[in-house]
Amino acid sequence: MENLSPIAEAIRHYKLNASGGY
Repeated sequence: MENLSPIAEAIRHYKLNASGGY
């Protein structure tokens, strides 16, 4: 999940925001 696809990046951003930036 390291920039393998735009979807993966979206999931990463979603998780980061949900976790409070981490």
